[in-house]
Amino acid sequence: MWNATKWIAAYASGADKVVKRDGNGEASPSTSYSSVGRKGSMSREWSEMQREKLLKVLNKSVVSIEDLQQVSWGGIPQDLRPICWQLMLGYLPRETSSWQDVVNCKRKAYRDLLKTHYEVSNSRKR
Repeated sequence: MWNATKWIAAYASGADKVVKRDGNGEASPSTSYSSVGRKGSMSREWSEMQREKLLKVLNKSVVSIEDLQQVSWGGIPQDLRPICWQLMLGYLPRETSSWQDVVNCKRKAYRDLLKTHYEVSNSRKR
């Protein structure tokens, strides 16, 4: 079964942060962070707090867009921006269990469009 933690990990480029679930199914972000690229301990602390808030919202079985928008108002760490924007724009459904199926379907449709519009048939190659 695909879960939000695996999805976020796949999108988080270069992140070495692990998200664990407690017995209630809630996300509990680990405390080992690498620096996010901002200088100064205050901005790093802010970024870590922001990341924890976002991961708590993203790791529920159904993501609340209103909660995501509210937490995102304070800024979104760079590695979580793609998934947050895809959710807020409606590209991904709110149910985290169907994310992988939706993305696979959309990628297949995109490949089919490429074949239809950009692949040159053997009769036209001359």
